[in-house]
Amino acid sequence: MKTQIKFFAAALFFMASVTVATAQTEETTTATYPVKAQLRDGSGAGTQAQMKGNAQANLTEEQKALVEQNRTNSAEYRDAFKATLTEEQLAIVANMELTRDEKQAALQATFTDQQREMYDTHQALVADQRQQLKGSLSEQQAGQAKQNGWKRSGGKK
Repeated sequence: MKTQIKFFAAALFFMASVTVATAQTEETTTATYPVKAQLRDGSGAGTQAQMKGNAQANLTEEQKALVEQNRTNSAEYRDAFKATLTEEQLAIVANMELTRDEKQAALQATFTDQQREMYDTHQALVADQRQQLKGSLSEQQAGQAKQNGWKRSGGKK
């Protein structure tokens, strides 16, 4: 009986300490990381949108127009490419059991010659657009971009 009481008391103590630790962690997280709090309560735009806004705040109007044109071109390409997908390819895209990388590999394995050419052409265009934008950056903008995680070479992060 004494063992059961001791076990019960230990369990209550453990539950109380976990509750206090959780409350302290949430207060710290909210105060230290406001974006996480915004995501949790739905009041913020999110981390990626905030980062995009910060990155574009330092661009000139011409650079902002170039970025917007690049986004428009990518959206048009995406729509045109999706229109070429077969039923088999759409099934691969819709398969929730595959990871993003697995979907990409499976989808690329089924590309027709036309789709492969569209894909390769778009990849080359995106690389050119990236280099064009990076070439237009001032030294100060390039330093800020480097702090934000951009690579000068144009490769992936």
